[in-house]
Amino acid sequence: MIKRWFAWLGIVSILIPFPVAIAQFDQLQLKEITVRIDVEGSYKEDGGSGVIVRQQGQFYTILTAYHVVQEKRNYKVLIFNPSNQQIIGSHIINEKNIKQIDDYDLAEITIQSSAKYRTANIGDSQQLQPTDDLTVSGYPLPSYLITERLSTSTLKPGKFTDRLPPDALLKGKKGATLKMDVATEVGMSGGAVVNKNGELVGILVEADKDASGNKSSPLAIPIDLYPQWQAIRNSQRLSSPLPSPNQTLEQLLAAKKWGAANDKTWEILLKEGDADQSGDLNSFEVKNLECSTLKYLDVKWQQASGGEYGFKV
Repeated sequence: MIKRWFAWLGIVSILIPFPVAIAQFDQLQLKEITVRIDVEGSYKEDGGSGVIVRQQGQFYTILTAYHVVQEKRNYKVLIFNPSNQQIIGSHIINEKNIKQIDDYDLAEITIQSSAKYRTANIGDSQQLQPTDDLTVSGYPLPSYLITERLSTSTLKPGKFTDRLPPDALLKGKKGATLKMDVATEVGMSGGAVVNKNGELVGILVEADKDASGNKSSPLAIPIDLYPQWQAIRNSQRLSSPLPSPNQTLEQLLAAKKWGAANDKTWEILLKEGDADQSGDLNSFEVKNLECSTLKYLDVKWQQASGGEYGFKV
């Protein structure tokens, strides 16, 4: 549904004299699912990032790069509210809470909390195509640019460039087969790699090396190497509430239910413009949409989102 909405916007942008842009995912939500992993003690040069992928009662599952947590030390998982950068969760973990996934540079961390943490929407890394937009979320380690670790994750936009051949799994890559053009930083290892819809498609693990041994493109482990990825993805789809046919666009926007409001917007446009009852809008039908309808939708979206979403953004 969202893809159809974006496709429709691409057509409308030809007809309207101002650029069309709608945010494709909520950056705050991406920051909420990204956790900071610190090493307890005086190991300030160590640490990494992680992603909350599942909740089962009071237990949460976090994925990270195994090399971030492979030493027999105590680690601290910190979860922040990105709006005010306050800590909302702090969990001490050790090897009892950490499990390596097969022989991959991928680890599963289990924490227990009665707090409500956001979990990632799981995507399908097999659907990635070269030049697809990606965003990496993680917590850089201190450097000459920053003197201490931040209280909100850093987002790095980039592109998916290539998928290493299957035999790369046997040549020291430890599952890192997704190649990206992203300017990542030390400390972001274990962080989230999401597609343009904000769905988790990989875990950042390392930088690839060229023939001279110099670091080049960052690499990520595709989410489908995590054995539970499909089960989590299916459960998310089953539990995702569908918008009630009785809910108006205004109600959905007021509740910040962007996905459901997006579907309702498409429903409004189909009701007005789908003359051939095809369930889609062709270029002729788009040209015949009422300008008043487009203005109404634009105003409602911009008012509800504080100017973040809409045709004039």
